Order: sequence, then structure tokens, then C-alpha cells
Amino acid sequence: MMEEKMKRIVYVSGAICIVLILVIIFSVYNQNKNSAKTTTKNTEAKPTTQTTDVKLTTQTIEEKSTQMVTTNLSDKKLNEYMANNYFGSGIVCKKDNYQYTALKHIYYQKPGYDKLESLISSTENPDNRYKNITIYDNWIYYIQYQPNWYEPPTLYKAKLDGSKKSLVCKNAVKYILYKDYIYYTPDNGRCLYRIGVDGKNEIKLVDGEKEEKSLSSFYIENDKIYFSMSNDEYASYMNLDGTNLTKTKLRIGYVNLGWIYYKNHINNTPYIDICRQNIQSGKSELLIKNVSANGTFNLYNNNIYYSAIVNEDYNFYDIYCYNIDNKSSKLIYKGSTVSLIRAIDITDDYIYLTGQEYDSRYIDTVRISLKETKKQERFDEKKMKWVTSTEKIHE
Repeated sequence: MMEEKMKRIVYVSGAICIVLILVIIFSVYNQNKNSAKTTTKNTEAKPTTQTTDVKLTTQTIEEKSTQMVTTNLSDKKLNEYMANNYFGSGIVCKKDNYQYTALKHIYYQKPGYDKLESLISSTENPDNRYKNITIYDNWIYYIQYQPNWYEPPTLYKAKLDGSKKSLVCKNAVKYILYKDYIYYTPDNGRCLYRIGVDGKNEIKLVDGEKEEKSLSSFYIENDKIYFSMSNDEYASYMNLDGTNLTKTKLRIGYVNLGWIYYKNHINNTPYIDICRQNIQSGKSELLIKNVSANGTFNLYNNNIYYSAIVNEDYNFYDIYCYNIDNKSSKLIYKGSTVSLIRAIDITDDYIYLTGQEYDSRYIDTVRISLKETKKQERFDEKKMKWVTSTEKIHE
């Protein structure tokens, strides 16, 4: 009996141990399973976090790209810049809602303020004036010149606060800043040079010295330099480094977004037609008929702004705006009293007219509002602001 009882105790104890072992094994199994699930969830969550990081990175790149477009002038901004800085006189430029204006000084204007503040001026010669201002990579590039043109115009750069003024090149009458390089012509107009924005690594792209030919125009679009020399019938183009010179049957004029805009002189009349030619197809179309031949024009936001002389004796001008899509003109301002107009510059709010009479050192600049007021203003150097002015000024 005793022996059987001991056997039962051993069997029960064994059974209990087996059960405990099974419970422990099952418990460990469940813990491992749950841990595996947690790990899987965490692993699945990581790609989501990485994707967010990628999106953030992409947004950052896009934001930087947008800043570069604004600063480094590509596509539409580049064409607006070249329209003012080459086809116009380049006296206005904007960055971060600050406007920079080049007259007898280079001024800057804070957002919401009427008064301008002097940024750059010449202490050596108060007759010096400024034009062709370009903002690139937090530097302002500009041409300093004298109205009598006795000395070659000089290209400088300075920080946006006016500090660190430095010479870029000693003789530049016109220039285009494009992709870290400056393309410019000297005052004799016979050569085209390329120089780095730091004033280094200058090379000559076009040389008209031997044949005594001058550049009649040059523009840049889609990494091509379009240019023409005096007596050329058509324009040519080349790569940015001067290679792959190609002759074309394209008209000589101003290149803008796939089109060349040009003046077609009407024989034995004081009038021109303003036309354009498609660079790809070569087809031309008439835009504006019978415009004053001694007027000028410029492009901005698919509009052509042009001047028409009203009175040959007093040089009063009517200013028109032609919309390329609607193919219609409207009067912007009647009877502007600016001197003989040499250039038109345009912003969203104003059109600037720069005039200089023949054999005169006086440069007259007015601006006309594109808003409802349609008022003409001149800059008052004493008040440091633009004031209404309708009289014609002679000096």
C-alpha cells in the first residue's frame, strides 16, 4: 500500500512539473510572439518616418530652388530682368519687397515707405550716375557712368547694405548677368567678353576689332547667346563659351521667351512697325503698326509698352500698352513731358522713362503709375521721394 501511494505521489508531482513546464514554455512563446509583433510594427513605422523626412527634404530643396530662381534669375524672371537691364536702362530692381533705384545715387526703399534712402553714391564726382542694377546672390551689380561719356562706364558690385564695394571690370557699357558669369561689351562696342561674377577668368567671345565691326545687339536665352554685328542682315547664336557659332535667318532684335521682337522700318516715313519672329519656325507676325520711329519700346508680362511722339517740337509723348494675347493697345499716359526717351523700364506698379536730349548732359527720368491715378512723377533729391511733376525740365 505504501509503495503504491508513493508511486501516485511521484506521478502527480511529475504531472504538475510537466504542466508548469508547459505553462512556462507557452508564456515564453507568447512573449516572443508579442515582441515580434511590436518589432514588426516599429519596422513598418520607420518607412513612414523616412518618407516624411524625404518629403521635408524635397520641400527644402524646392524652397531653395525657388530662392535661387528669384536670386539667380531664370526663366520668366530672367527675361523680365533682361528686358529692363538691357533693353531698358536697368534703373529699377526688387528683392524681398525692397526696391532699388539707380539715379544720381543708388537708393533703396523699404516696403510701405515713400521715402528713399541713399545706398551708394560717388564722393569723387557728383555728376556720376548709375544704371543697369542687378541683384545676384546678395550682391548688387551696377554700372557707374558720367552723362557726358568722357570716361568709360565702370561695372562695380557691393553688398546689399552698400558695403564691400569692389571693381568687376573697368569698361562695360552693357552687360547681362547669367549663371555666375557676366557678359558685357566695352564702350567701343566691338567685342563681347565673359567674366566671372568675382571679376576673374575673363575671356573674349566675339572680336570685331580687325574688321572694325560693332555689336549691334546681344541677348541670352536657353544657354545661347544671340547677337549681331554691324551690317549683319541676320542674327547669329553661339554657346555660352563662344563655341558652335551658328548663322541663322532670324531677324535682328530682342530675344524673349522663344520670340525675337524687332522694328520694321517703313520706307520714306517716320514710322516703324513692331513685329516678332518665332525662333523655332522662323515665321513673323505684325504686332503694332505705324509707331514713331524715334520712340522706343519694352516688354513686361506679355505686354509691350511703347512711346509715340505727339509734338515733334516739344517731344511730348503718349505712352501705350499693347497686350500680345488680346492684340490691342490702350493709352497709359497722354502727353508725358520727359526729354527724348532713350529707355523704358517697367515694374508691376510703374513705368519709368529715361530721356536725354542730344548734346545734353542732363538725364531726365520720370515714372508713370500703372494704377488708376495715371500720374507722372519725378524724383525730388531734397525730399528723397517721388513727387508729381508735369512740367518739361531743361538743364
